[in-house]
Amino acid sequence: MKKKKKEVRVKLYGKGGKLLSKRETIILMNELNRIKAKYEKLTPEVAIKEVVKKNNPFHKYFEWDRKKVVKAYLLARMRNIICCFREQLEEDGRMVERRIMLNCQDSVLGSVYHDREYVMSHEDLRQQKVKQAWHNICYWKTEYNGLMEFKPIFKAMNKVEKTLKKKSIL
Repeated sequence: MKKKKKEVRVKLYGKGGKLLSKRETIILMNELNRIKAKYEKLTPEVAIKEVVKKNNPFHKYFEWDRKKVVKAYLLARMRNIICCFREQLEEDGRMVERRIMLNCQDSVLGSVYHDREYVMSHEDLRQQKVKQAWHNICYWKTEYNGLMEFKPIFKAMNKVEKTLKKKSIL
């Protein structure tokens, strides 16, 4: 059986989640390879050394206005800090951690954080979390689909998906 050739495409988040053209994807991949060859490694630090140059193909995907950059950094840092608050509890005989504050979408305010109990007690917010969890699980499945050790989990996911669709959650 002939394997289907995989197409590499880039979806940049933070710029409207735009899927780049094949041409632009090739240009950016070539640039990453060039940087890796030049520095003998590819890290964000060495890439930034190149990206700051105005003629670099990645340059246009960054914000260069210092006030906007500072605001974006502060917002990202605050989001990270809010998500750092975790509770520890025992589950099935082992200690687990989970976030205390959960990110939900509000039609007026956008991204809002609520404590777990609040989210679970409001059906609309709870539904958001179910959809988000399912999205994350599907991403995980796509990422690790080739690992046969997880095949029973993937089969169980198909059953869960049918159930969620019957309940009109997905």
